[in-house]
Amino acid sequence: MIELVVVIAVISVVFFFAVPRIGGNLLVDPKRRVSQWMLTTVPALKDRAVREQKNYVLQVDIGEQRFRVSSAEPPVDSTVTDTAMFGTLMGGDGDNATDGASREDKLPPFALPESIRVDSVEFPGPAGMVSGPAEIVFYAQGYSDKALIHMQDAAGRPFAFLIETFLPQVRIYEDDIHFND
Repeated sequence: MIELVVVIAVISVVFFFAVPRIGGNLLVDPKRRVSQWMLTTVPALKDRAVREQKNYVLQVDIGEQRFRVSSAEPPVDSTVTDTAMFGTLMGGDGDNATDGASREDKLPPFALPESIRVDSVEFPGPAGMVSGPAEIVFYAQGYSDKALIHMQDAAGRPFAFLIETFLPQVRIYEDDIHFND
């Protein structure tokens, strides 16, 4: 009888710790999960870029519906142009160096839930709307590329994340907005 009580006590302790973790992951709204990731990752990338004096890149892979973060050293021959300063390094799959940038110490990618999808990434100015792979750079000097990440939930409702050049926080818009609006 004592053995049965001990076994039930051990099982109870295991469930006490395991059930909240399982329940927490199953009951989180997919849109909220993506929002939490964006709201924590973007400020952390801006802070980390300044602290480590290294550029970081948020790669938005629209084809595979995921985000990846990697470091990117500036090119050896870096001339400041409007594109280099305020634009983004676009194209590529993120595994190869882009414009002389080296990709190292990649973090694991963040796969979007199936009910959420990225439609496009929009940059102000001539870069405009990108419907393929896009890269948002967080510079060691403390600023980042300004970008709107257009997304959609399973019901087709649009929402967007605005990454500001000099502000650490991300704005969430529950509508389909554009820089020209």
